[in-house]
Amino acid sequence: MGAEEALFVTLMVLVNPGDEILIPDPGFPAYASIVRMAGGEPRTYSLCAENNFSLRCEDVKKNLSKKTKAIIINSPNNPTGSIYSSEELKMLARLCEEHQVLPISDEVYSEIYFEERPDSIARYLQDFVVINSLSKTFCMTGWRLGWCLAPKEMIKDILSIHQLSVMCAPAISQHAAIFALKGLAEKERLENKEELKRRRDIIVRCLDRYTDLKYFKPSGTFYIYVDISKKMSKYGNSLEIALGLLAKEKVVTIPGKAFGEGGEGYLRLTFAAPQEQIEEGVRRIGRFLS
Repeated sequence: MGAEEALFVTLMVLVNPGDEILIPDPGFPAYASIVRMAGGEPRTYSLCAENNFSLRCEDVKKNLSKKTKAIIINSPNNPTGSIYSSEELKMLARLCEEHQVLPISDEVYSEIYFEERPDSIARYLQDFVVINSLSKTFCMTGWRLGWCLAPKEMIKDILSIHQLSVMCAPAISQHAAIFALKGLAEKERLENKEELKRRRDIIVRCLDRYTDLKYFKPSGTFYIYVDISKKMSKYGNSLEIALGLLAKEKVVTIPGKAFGEGGEGYLRLTFAAPQEQIEEGVRRIGRFLS
């Protein structure tokens, strides 16, 4: 039932009480919650702004311990839109093999990229978990259909939990997936990706025109991470600013602190909206933070 259920059942199988799972900061909020539900302890590794929020193996290594069971990676990354380099993924693969840590690669945005195609850690080692879905690639979020690639010995247990919790994904979703995976929606998929690239460039121009905010130009996803740290002394933290924008300007943004401690001082904006809404939304953000 989508990539999130795939991640949920994987961690339920993998995690035992006391196990530590490394998760990115900033990163998708569900990672930490699911780890805790499974009885484990989430530990974060930093994705730093000075490194364009990309993965650095050295930041992972210093957070490893004897209790580390797995590491979750996400490229292209939600919320930042960064794409991890092949060199860092190769180093991480060697690190995982050396310390017997299982990488769990969340690749739901892997087909939404604007320049260089994202690499996968699955190319560089034998044991891995890859989580993916049709939600982002084919705009099928509500259809709830994802999948999980995992070591053979894990799959049986993953399947058991899946069957006991939801039985199967809806039949109508499976038929839609067959249509998409046969390539019958390829023209629309490519057109959508090009349109998202165009809208990314639009929101960048609007941020430059209507605000004085710095931002990280995303290489993938349909999010842009905007630096509001210099506005916090006047307007409050990222949650307070997001709530203020909603109340006074009717603009929905996601506060950076929702994605971890390293996300504070940022807002996540989407550029999946129509062009006129992007322009008007950014104009209102600029007015509010002027």
